[in-house]
Amino acid sequence: MDKIKNDFYKKNYEIMFCDIDEDYKCRVTSIMNFFTDVSLGHGEAGGLNFLEETANGIAQVYLDCSVKINRYPMYREKLEITTWVESMQKFYATRIYVVKDSKGEVVIEGKALAVTIDMNKRRLCKIPDRYYEIYCVEKKAFEKPKRVIIDQISPIEAEKIFKIRNTDTDSNKHVNNVRYIEWALNTLDNEVLEGYEIEEIKIKFEKEMQKEFDVKINAALTEIENGYRSVYNFYNHLEEEVNVMEFKWRKRK
Repeated sequence: MDKIKNDFYKKNYEIMFCDIDEDYKCRVTSIMNFFTDVSLGHGEAGGLNFLEETANGIAQVYLDCSVKINRYPMYREKLEITTWVESMQKFYATRIYVVKDSKGEVVIEGKALAVTIDMNKRRLCKIPDRYYEIYCVEKKAFEKPKRVIIDQISPIEAEKIFKIRNTDTDSNKHVNNVRYIEWALNTLDNEVLEGYEIEEIKIKFEKEMQKEFDVKINAALTEIENGYRSVYNFYNHLEEEVNVMEFKWRKRK
C-alpha cells in the first residue's frame, strides 16, 4: 500500500473552559499549545514516534516564532488548524500554521523556526534523513532562514523575577515555551493595557533554561499607531539573555 501523503496536516480543536480568559476569549497560551500539539500530530501521522526520538536523544525545539491574531476564538468555538513544513535544511526547519473557524475564515496565522538538537550533548545536530520523507520535504538547498528581528525599547519600565518550578519544564528538560509567555503577561502591570489585546507575537529564543534557577525579565512599553508595543528581555542567573519577546497590542473590540 502506498504511503499516505503527509505534506499537510489538519486537526480540529474546541475552545474549552480551561482555554479562555475573563472575556471568554481563547488565551494566547492555549493557541501556542495547540500549535505544539498539531506539530506533534503531523509527525506522528507520518510514523514518527516522539517517545522513541526523545529516548534516542533527538528533539526539535523552537528557535523563533511569530503569530498574527486576526480574531480571538471564543468559548466552545470549533477550529481547524492546518500545518506544514515549509523547508528543512541541515539543522533548521520552518513550519506554517493556519487556524480557521467554522466559516472557513482565517482567525490566526503562525510561523515557527525550529532546530534539531542532540539532547545528550545539548547542541545542534543535523535533521535525520527520514524526516524529509515523513514531512514530504524535498532534500535540497534552501535559503538559510532569517531570524526574527525585535527592536529594543528603552527605558525599562518593569523588572520581575520568577522562580522556575518543577511544572515549568517539559520533556526536553528545559523551560516550556508557553511559560515565557505567561511570565511576560505577568510582568507589565500597566493600566494602559487593560483595554487592549495582543495582535502579534514575536519570540526569539537564544538559550535554554533549567529549573534550578530563577529568570529575570525586563520589560518596556511604547505607544505605536493604533496601539502599543511591549518588549521583554529574559535573563538567567548569569545575567545572560536567554529570550526576547515582543507583543503588539490593539484596542479591544
